[in-house]
Amino acid sequence: MEPISQTLPPDKLGTVADDDRLMSLVESALALPADLRQEFIVKSCDAEELRAAATDYIRREERMERFLLDPIVPRPRGAESPFESGQVIEQRFRIVREIARGGMGIVYEAFDEKLERPIAIKCAKSAFRKRLPPEVRNASEISHPNVCKIFEIHTAHLAQGETDFLTMEYLEGETLAERLRRSPVPEAEARVIARQLCDGLAEAHHNKVIHGDLKSNNVILTNNADGEMRAVITDFGLARRPNAQPNALPSTPIGGTPDYMAPELWKGEKASEQSDIFALGIIMYEMIAGKRPFDSATNGEASATRRLQPVNPKWDDIFRRCLDAEPQKRFQRAEQIAQALTPPRHLSRWLIAVAALLVALASWGVYQQTRPPDRILRLALLPFAKSELPVSTTNAMLQDASDRLSRARPGRTRFTLIPFSDALNNRAATAADAKKILGATHALVGSLGKENQRIKLQFTLVDTTTLIPVAGWLTDYDENELNNMPGALAGTITEKLGLPALKSAASVNKAAYSTWSEGVALMRGDPRDIDRALALLERAVTLDPNSPLTHARLAEAKLQKYEYSGEPVWRDRARDSLKSAEQRNPDAPEVHFVAARVESLFGHTPQAESHFQRALEIEPANGDLWRELGKVQRDAGRYAEAFNSFKKALELQPNYYRNYQSLGEYYFVQSKLPEAIRQWQMMVQTAPQLAEAHLELARPYLNKGHWLAGETELRHAAELRETSNTIHTLAVALSYQGKDRDAIPYFLHAIELGPTPNNRHLIYINLGSAYRRLGLSEKARESYILSKDLAYAALKNRPNDGAIRAALGYVQAQLGKQEEAAGNTEQALSPNPKNATILWWAVQTSEVLSQRENTLALLRDAPAAIILRLNLFSDMAGLQHDPRFQQQWEKAVSLNNQ
Repeated sequence: MEPISQTLPPDKLGTVADDDRLMSLVESALALPADLRQEFIVKSCDAEELRAAATDYIRREERMERFLLDPIVPRPRGAESPFESGQVIEQRFRIVREIARGGMGIVYEAFDEKLERPIAIKCAKSAFRKRLPPEVRNASEISHPNVCKIFEIHTAHLAQGETDFLTMEYLEGETLAERLRRSPVPEAEARVIARQLCDGLAEAHHNKVIHGDLKSNNVILTNNADGEMRAVITDFGLARRPNAQPNALPSTPIGGTPDYMAPELWKGEKASEQSDIFALGIIMYEMIAGKRPFDSATNGEASATRRLQPVNPKWDDIFRRCLDAEPQKRFQRAEQIAQALTPPRHLSRWLIAVAALLVALASWGVYQQTRPPDRILRLALLPFAKSELPVSTTNAMLQDASDRLSRARPGRTRFTLIPFSDALNNRAATAADAKKILGATHALVGSLGKENQRIKLQFTLVDTTTLIPVAGWLTDYDENELNNMPGALAGTITEKLGLPALKSAASVNKAAYSTWSEGVALMRGDPRDIDRALALLERAVTLDPNSPLTHARLAEAKLQKYEYSGEPVWRDRARDSLKSAEQRNPDAPEVHFVAARVESLFGHTPQAESHFQRALEIEPANGDLWRELGKVQRDAGRYAEAFNSFKKALELQPNYYRNYQSLGEYYFVQSKLPEAIRQWQMMVQTAPQLAEAHLELARPYLNKGHWLAGETELRHAAELRETSNTIHTLAVALSYQGKDRDAIPYFLHAIELGPTPNNRHLIYINLGSAYRRLGLSEKARESYILSKDLAYAALKNRPNDGAIRAALGYVQAQLGKQEEAAGNTEQALSPNPKNATILWWAVQTSEVLSQRENTLALLRDAPAAIILRLNLFSDMAGLQHDPRFQQQWEKAVSLNNQ
């Protein structure tokens, strides 16, 4: 396309402030059918001069029948391509080949000769050189495995002038569009891709960035370091802030690609999270149906009469709630789609097959919470359509559940229960009957069957207007457990509709209470008492099998046993006990607490937060809930939210040592060592005989080089209780002071004490480094190999733990596995580049790989405490003598003294 300044009439030049804005508007309009272009221009542009210029340009273009876009004599390819194969840009980036081009941009494979890694380079065609910066400013802030990482923006000085370009992650693979053209996507593979796209989009939205042009061409399918599929969102060419001014047009077509544009964009409204969700819905529909649900003209109509053709009962409700013409009726967050794509935790394999006609349970509650507060929902409980138990038995259970729900208080939804007796007396047997006879907006229908001596219960919530299932619940009971079903059903309804929990709180009966409370106390105390706690809580379940609390606390104890032992069997047993608790009352705060812990353990942050938030709705003054929510937010790198949660916990429990412990860790992972010291001093003051408190306080002392203070706290901790963690940390302190020979017996003793799975690999890393510094290379290699194997084992249980992955990268570097080391380090840094522990290992790995430029780049914005700590570490002697590091160190000293 000719530069805009060459194609506009002379009288239009100078009246438009920004040629890029005009070009964006024109390109968007030309992408539409001819009869929709003028309406689009009018709705999308308030400025009269800009609107007139765009209209004039489009009319000239239509008269010339695309002459300006497709000239009779095509321009040479080089006229648009600023770079050529073999060219070295800025004495650093060698162009390998051109790999892709679009309407305005060109992408090259290149090699960064300074950092010695393959990269991709993206620049605009010659006519659009000014149009890259917004993409970098927005998308470069996103760091997530499912978003293509943008590194930096550069300027090349060429004969034809300066050209901006950006460097980005190089991805080998094919686009999802190419994959769809080659063959259909199997449902299981589609579900994996969809979940990953949800994760990437959620991270972008969390960073307040809207993609704006999400489509199957902008998704790359590649493999991660373990050979597993990785779906990556690319080309945030339309990326913008949600609060961008309407007249601040983005750097590429403002609406996106027509077939993926949400209806509101055709009306000239701003792009939003919901318009990205609409585009994601189109992509998912393509994968399942093999075609798009609407053409661009249908989207443009934004008509309420538009109908979505069903393609798969497992997906249809998800599509409906992604592709609704009204943004407020769609999923409001990408995390909700991920939840809807995940089968409920407690379904067994055969139950998942039965669930084909239901959508995911978790999404319903969140969806209802986003509806206006005056939403009216009239729910009718209907008799079972099918039951293999006596009718009198099933009707009694439904009447019990109805009686419980009748005590539900109003919440965000104006909820009215139509009693089961009304449905029974008026012979309302179907959802259509419930609407016609009882005036219900929704109906709960169900069935009850038997399989392998188990009672199977299936409930479905149906919209009586559309007769579409909108949520469901499936589980199974022993015959002697059916008395728990009414309470579980009532609790499920209050949770999923966002209603306040029922007043009748869960409790433990008199026979079990003392045993149960003693078990809970032991579980919360010394880790060595966990087996005694388990025995007591197992006994409590036997004495009160109907209480959700006995099962929930037993599940929590099993989780702790898993964390201490690393044995997967305890993780599975914890999930079984959680299922038993949910079968009794899934809406008890204690049950939500354990469910959140389980989800967090598996790296399911949105689901964990959802459980914590629901529990806090029920018990807003529960400090334990606020503290655990803060940990999830902290581990996700959302420090501002985590800080607010920790402060709330401290307000509610001002003298509880665990709150000071969590706040200290919050500051420590950000290398804010003085603040961490203050919090952990308060922890020691609150619990002076707690060995763990003195161990925590030693950590920032050692990182600041206060060896005597650190050793004093560690030896005091060891006197109170000798643990693997304490002895290991003492050994590290000796190594830091150059006393490796003295440290080795402590490392070996820490191993003898039975280190927990979370730190066993660290002991062998530090032991290996001590051997290496003493010249014992064979012993060092043996320790590093053991550490590598242990880190891999730990990652199987905690695949999202960046600290473990970063440490693994360091070990691989020591073992000469350069590519694996770089891959794991990058993967660890990607979601949380400011985490001090991850950054510490990343810097050491970079130095082992002799990548000094990368080391300095990592340290460019690092906390002062990290740089000061590096200056104390003998392994960093080479770095310490680099004048560029010395400058960073002097700056860090200055900041530390302020």
